[in-house]
Amino acid sequence: MVYELTNLLSSLYTQRMKKLFSFENVFRNVKSHVANSLPSRVWDWQAVALVIVLVQISSTRLTISEWVPDLDITQKISLYAVILGLVLGYSSFNRKHTIWAVIEYGILIIPMQLLIATERTDVYYDDMRNLFLRIFDAISLFIKNQPVYDTLFFVMLTSIGFWLLGAYAGYRLTRHQNFLDVVLGPGLVVLLVQLYDPWVPLRAWGLAIYIFVALALLGRINYLENKTKWKKRNVFTSSDTEWEFSRSVLSSAALAVFIAWALPGALSNVKPVSEAWKDFTKPIMERLSDAVSALDSPYNVTTTGDFYGTKLKLGTSAPISDTPVFYVTPENSDTKILRYYWRGRVYDQYEDGQWTNTSSMGQIFNPQDQEMNLVDELTRVEMNFMITMNFPKQDLLYAPSEIIWVNKEGRIEFQPLDDNIREVQAWFADPSLVAGDRYEVRALIANPTIQELRFAGTDYPAWVTERYLQVPPKMEAQLKELAEEITAQYPTSFEKAQAITSFLRREIEYQSTITEMPPQGEDPLLWVLFDHKKGFCMYYASAEVLMLRTIGIPARMAVGFAEGEFDEQRDRYTVARLNSHAWPEVYFPGIGWVEFEPTGNQDPLNRPLGEVSNTTNNDGLIQPSSPILENGELENLPGFDPTLNDDENLPATQDANPLRNFLLPALTILLFSAAIFLIWRYSITDRLPVYLAERYTKSGARPPHWLSRWAQWAKLLPIERAFHAINSNLRRLGYTQPGYKTPAERANTLITILPSAEDAIKELALQYQTALFTSRTANLSSARRASLKITFEALRIRILKYKDYRKRRYN
Repeated sequence: MVYELTNLLSSLYTQRMKKLFSFENVFRNVKSHVANSLPSRVWDWQAVALVIVLVQISSTRLTISEWVPDLDITQKISLYAVILGLVLGYSSFNRKHTIWAVIEYGILIIPMQLLIATERTDVYYDDMRNLFLRIFDAISLFIKNQPVYDTLFFVMLTSIGFWLLGAYAGYRLTRHQNFLDVVLGPGLVVLLVQLYDPWVPLRAWGLAIYIFVALALLGRINYLENKTKWKKRNVFTSSDTEWEFSRSVLSSAALAVFIAWALPGALSNVKPVSEAWKDFTKPIMERLSDAVSALDSPYNVTTTGDFYGTKLKLGTSAPISDTPVFYVTPENSDTKILRYYWRGRVYDQYEDGQWTNTSSMGQIFNPQDQEMNLVDELTRVEMNFMITMNFPKQDLLYAPSEIIWVNKEGRIEFQPLDDNIREVQAWFADPSLVAGDRYEVRALIANPTIQELRFAGTDYPAWVTERYLQVPPKMEAQLKELAEEITAQYPTSFEKAQAITSFLRREIEYQSTITEMPPQGEDPLLWVLFDHKKGFCMYYASAEVLMLRTIGIPARMAVGFAEGEFDEQRDRYTVARLNSHAWPEVYFPGIGWVEFEPTGNQDPLNRPLGEVSNTTNNDGLIQPSSPILENGELENLPGFDPTLNDDENLPATQDANPLRNFLLPALTILLFSAAIFLIWRYSITDRLPVYLAERYTKSGARPPHWLSRWAQWAKLLPIERAFHAINSNLRRLGYTQPGYKTPAERANTLITILPSAEDAIKELALQYQTALFTSRTANLSSARRASLKITFEALRIRILKYKDYRKRRYN
């Protein structure tokens, strides 16, 4: 039924688009209606441009959040929508026809843009059919109140939202010039995105710019309304009048920027406002949470830095943002560790594409009188770490395993094993940490050699085998067959784990976003492992954990962050969002949980070999556990499998959004231009020195000499400042004139000294005398050009004289 319906829709859509998008049919009706309304509508290009900018700021702010791929589609759709709304508002269409035009064009344009986010073929009809199939699948899951992990569904919802917002904003401007209707919708989007995406402080400027442009639009609409009234009353207006109306908007820019910068954080810190907001949005968010499940999969993206919750779903994309999450400084860095993994949580139960924990309990942790005891006596290295947070708010603590002490009060989630023994699953700070907070961690780090792992044996504790060998029955047979085929030739648990690690790195292609969906009813992990063969860290780690369990090796799923970038100057690691990671941990008796690295875009974990030990076989003969070559190296040791290096030259994932590289320069230019405009418009450089000098005088003090001269200069007329070039250059050339000399005499004196600038001097003197001694208006531009020419010519003469002086002195 669904396939028949999608085929029908695809056919109708294709036919309707061919008919509607012919040039004559698209523009004929709109053109006639617009032509009929030309005498009655008011069209202001400045207001139109401001509305387009407002809607684009809103869509751009959503795009740079990078919540899901292909969000930039909303920018194009919002642009088309606001243009359509402006045209419809300017036309003579009534409300009913306008609504139908917006709906019909939206049905045509939005799917065309959504095709960009899908894998295209050469057949347009098939592409459209596949798109409708994905949309129908997502909508059916949403109607059934089930999570929707297809990121295209979220892109579709935001595209529809911006289509309606843009069309409404454009329509309300040209039809009614209603300021609130224009700015309220896009502004609410900017504010909500900022509240839920506060990771990069610079992005808060998006809200500031939006408020700035909105105030400019308010001033423009206010001016247009008054201009209409003035025209009816036959009141003359000039360009100066327009600037006067813009003055209030520009003077409010600084306050608007401050509000935009401080409001998101302020609202979250005001408890009554925060609680009221939660009560209002809770029922709405509970219903819409399924629609935006793609946002928090695979990582639990919330308003804090806690990427991982009690459940971990295998999603469709991995974070690619380079926003720093925290910084780690090892305090006893003399100990050489192969690689750090900053663990946040562990999981033991897998079912239907989701990791959970079978059971857990909570307990308050007090750093003054508590220290966690490990489950078993293990050979590990104790190290201290100082972690500095960069996210606005965070509860979950990240650190190397196994943590035994944290200097912050908080709580732990654990699995009770004995009266005094607990296996910790996660640590939490209480109260929450904010950006800039630090916490100190003491941890026991496993740093084993290959030989230690190979000879650890299989004498697993009961609590390990009871909890970390679970495999879903419907997956076990298929996974076990593959695992046994991969590990058949290897005798030890370590070699088997390395063989599976090597297999996954070779066979699964790393891909940060999974655009296709598994067949309905099939487990996403099996689909990626056996069919799709593309995925990111969660699929690599899940596959290795479950395959190891099928052959009797205890393993678990760990999530947190990879090591990050090491800053040698600051002696610390910078851990960003793109370093968020999932990896398998395998249990070895006497050593504990040890990390393995099957993910293709990460460097392989080549542990040191250590001393080669021998074993005794059943016949009492001593033999190495793996064949030794003549040069002393071990043969077929998966820890040194050369295939591990085949896929290590992958390019690092980069943020593809060009706005990141241009946002800061654009903001700087905008603020600098606004500052220059304010200084010029309000003559700040002229008023400030006069005001300061008067303050000195009123207080009974004498202003400094430099301030007095500055105030005198500020009081001069523009033509007097231009003529000052003659006085200043006479002084620079060594011909200071007495006070009784007239301007004409000063000009003649400079001509005798500087004959090459005679024309400019005469022109400047003429304009000066015209302004002061006649009723005519002087040409100020000509006077300024003459002033500059005189100054440059005097400077050239001084340089030549100085060169001659140095030459004579040298000779």
